Amino acid sequence: MKKITLLLFSLLIFLTSCGTGGEGEASRAISESASALSSEASTEASEDESTEESYTETSKEESSTENSSTEEKAPIEIMYCSYDQKPYAVIVGTCGDNAVIHASVPDGQEIDSQSFYGWFSVRFKYTSGKAVTLTQTVGGVTVEGNAVYNDTPVTPGRDEGIVAGKDFQFFYSKCLNDYMCTNLPSNYELNALTGRIKERIKSIKDSGLNTKIIYIIAPSTISVYPEAVPDEYKQGEGDTRRRKIMDALKEAGATVIDLDGVFAEHKNDTQTIFYKTDSHWTEYAAFLAYTELFNVIKEDFPDAAPYDYDYFNWYSGYFKTGDMLNYLKMTTPVYLTPGFFDSDCLEYSWFRDLSTDVTGVKRKRFDETGVYSEEVTAMNLVNTNRDNLPSCIVIRDSYGTQMNDLIAGNMNVTYLQRMWDYTYNLSNIQRYDADYVIYILSEWNVSQALYN
Repeated sequence: MKKITLLLFSLLIFLTSCGTGGEGEASRAISESASALSSEASTEASEDESTEESYTETSKEESSTENSSTEEKAPIEIMYCSYDQKPYAVIVGTCGDNAVIHASVPDGQEIDSQSFYGWFSVRFKYTSGKAVTLTQTVGGVTVEGNAVYNDTPVTPGRDEGIVAGKDFQFFYSKCLNDYMCTNLPSNYELNALTGRIKERIKSIKDSGLNTKIIYIIAPSTISVYPEAVPDEYKQGEGDTRRRKIMDALKEAGATVIDLDGVFAEHKNDTQTIFYKTDSHWTEYAAFLAYTELFNVIKEDFPDAAPYDYDYFNWYSGYFKTGDMLNYLKMTTPVYLTPGFFDSDCLEYSWFRDLSTDVTGVKRKRFDETGVYSEEVTAMNLVNTNRDNLPSCIVIRDSYGTQMNDLIAGNMNVTYLQRMWDYTYNLSNIQRYDADYVIYILSEWNVSQALYN
């Protein structure tokens, strides 16, 4: 019955959004529905929560206070269990808000995991015939009732390897090489990179242009939250691959936006800078990167100073993200199945409306998700007809999605090169009279800077 009701509600929201054209309004309405659904999976949502319309900057402490009579008493519900890195497996489910889940295995394993807005994960070493008993505490007080997992974990597909970290944090397994520093580039590769970028800068000047090359190489989740990595993986010492490549780019004369400091400063903010169940950074992280980027650009173009946080309408709720949980076979793929279902894993996150200064820049297909659509992977040319602002070419991977409209909103002409096309093209720089060529790359994709 819940599935039918929710599908009808999603249809109503779709029709409403088509009539008003308001992405933020539709998103907020659907996020309220998703929030109610997730709460219903564990307990009945409070009346105040179900009617709340403003989500701006809701802190975890406030959320806990509002739900103290309901969510804190929610029982543990096991939803999935899949292998991540055999013989390790991870259990995912719902629980009380601000709960600590304790897992006990007869072979001696004792694991504690902090929940995240009523969702939890517990990673354990699976042994056939060994049941896992889960209990929870809230504020140090044990909540009655437990759950027992006594089945065989699902074996996920081979699309992407996933590591379940601590406290409902997931990582791409390919990021372990960055974490352990086992993939460092050679001096030959770094010198070749420096030489190539120097040649590009020279050819730009020889063409009579003053175009600057800027790189944003976003650290991955595993680099910002190493404390959440399972203990069997040991962090490497010294500079990582990303840092060495960034240094080589600086040596060549490119501008490199270093996000390590600002991410370290904000990693524990109420708004998360990385999703828990999805491999991408959040819109809040992209906003922080946008601020750092245009604090540099405003030195050349004062009118391109970044807008502050309050310029954007921020809202929050339970959304369907989770490409990593999809790879673990723990949720339905959002790009195939829009809308929510009883079996979907949801994540509490924060989003913002599109920049009001630009139109025609798409970020995602479904308002109830944070996942980019196929439309945003295509080339896009945005002209805001403001000659006092600079122009740019953006070369990007999927991390650029949350920055598309932010960059275009502070530019005159923005040429968004097709996503995952890293071709450097001097003729495009000349054609669009670009003041900047901006690369946006994730750490796990930094080899594109090394070889393109």
